[in-house]
Amino acid sequence: MPRHILSVAYDKALLDTRAAILEARGYQVTSALGFSESIDQCERGGFDLFLVGHSIPQVEIEKMIAVLRNNCRCPVLLLLAPFEPIANAAEHAEQVVVSTEPDELLEAVAKTLET
Repeated sequence: MPRHILSVAYDKALLDTRAAILEARGYQVTSALGFSESIDQCERGGFDLFLVGHSIPQVEIEKMIAVLRNNCRCPVLLLLAPFEPIANAAEHAEQVVVSTEPDELLEAVAKTLET
């Protein structure tokens, strides 16, 4: 049975690209555009990983992760672009990846799901 990932971003094109990369590796992906949609999807349950992406404003990341953790429990992988600050990011996620490279995304997903 494939592992189910909830991928959250504020950019539809980014969500589509990320889903294509993950699905090509056999993961089942549900994409959520924005905060409200991510909470709605989370409450439906059945996820093995939350993938919180680059396009989410830094000021919202902490709040979003806290709400996701309170509503459904699974590890969080936080993606940051190379120019984004990583201060305090590790406090909110099991894994933080500072990259936009598909191979690094796939490696981080596999590593996070192992824990």
